[in-house]
Amino acid sequence: MSMERRTNNIRSFASPGKYIQGEGVLDNIPSFTNLYGKAVVFLIDINLFDSMKERLSALYGGDAEVSFFQYKGEITTANLEAYKKNLSEIPADVFVGVGGGKTIDTAKVIAEHFSRPVIIVPTVASTDAPTSGLSVIYRENGEHSHEIWLKRSPDVVLVDSAVIAKAPVRFLVSGMGDALATYFEAMANIRSNYVNIVSSEVGYNMGACLAGEEIARLCYKVLLANGRKALHAARKGIVSPALENIIETNTLLSGIGFESNGTAASHAINDGLTAIPVKEAFYHGERVAFGVLCQLMMENIGDQTVDEVYRFCVDVGLPVTLAQLGIPAVTDEVLNSIAEVAIHNVIHAEPMMVVTRETIKSAVVTADSLGKSYLEGKRLI
Repeated sequence: MSMERRTNNIRSFASPGKYIQGEGVLDNIPSFTNLYGKAVVFLIDINLFDSMKERLSALYGGDAEVSFFQYKGEITTANLEAYKKNLSEIPADVFVGVGGGKTIDTAKVIAEHFSRPVIIVPTVASTDAPTSGLSVIYRENGEHSHEIWLKRSPDVVLVDSAVIAKAPVRFLVSGMGDALATYFEAMANIRSNYVNIVSSEVGYNMGACLAGEEIARLCYKVLLANGRKALHAARKGIVSPALENIIETNTLLSGIGFESNGTAASHAINDGLTAIPVKEAFYHGERVAFGVLCQLMMENIGDQTVDEVYRFCVDVGLPVTLAQLGIPAVTDEVLNSIAEVAIHNVIHAEPMMVVTRETIKSAVVTADSLGKSYLEGKRLI
């Protein structure tokens, strides 16, 4: 992602063409695919493929030309090329990505490759990928590689709250971790006068509009007010007003907020964490949440805000220590690996004159130590 300071006062804002959310809206998907034509290609997460294919097939009449493909594996350059080849002979007026972040990001790349519109149907509220005009690419081992900047954001994002409510709760919590970073990273970019994500997508130096800044603020406000209640609803597999608010926060508010403002230390630390081999797979938002804590330490944010964030993370089950991310010992090797990746990333959007490897390592150690205190019930205030 871009690492430049702004040289002008130009503002920009990014969002999907349409965003529709509510219980049962998936049953209306033909109304949206029909906007673009009859030939519809669905790319569906392999874990949902059979049930989703059956449900979606029943929604289309005989005049529709509907194709279904499984998405599996990591979103790597090689995997993207394989999907481009396999889909090259398939008639498509519109592509539809159904699943989690990797399926969604793949569908966006495929649609742009074939110059077709794309509709995104997230089945979890685990990241803000559904609304954005970029796709994050990884290496085969799961380590962060790079981003692909797309020409536009998705044409339609269709979010069925009933589907989200039935998904494993850990996905929703991970989404709250990703959304937690939106406000703090937005403020870092604004204070340091850094360019936003839209700048990287179009190759032109710009910052955030007031709308993007306010959406980032709202993202944090709604998260704190609704996150705990939404978690209880999700555990029961039911849709509540709080859960609806968190689905929108994790997906739309966070998506617009990060793209229109920019990312900073929270996501840079996340990328650094992907370089540490762990036995268990952890989600993007879980790592980002710990990155938020590191960013708070780096910026020396006041005790009241730090306490507010740590308490929220502990209450909803987001990691506050490296051990909770499968890294049992805070060794020099671990710290050096995190810092080496993070130093070459968006961490330079932080509002301080110089960010060094030592700055990063100090923040990680402090955040981890404070996290241990909170897990023991000891708080700052």
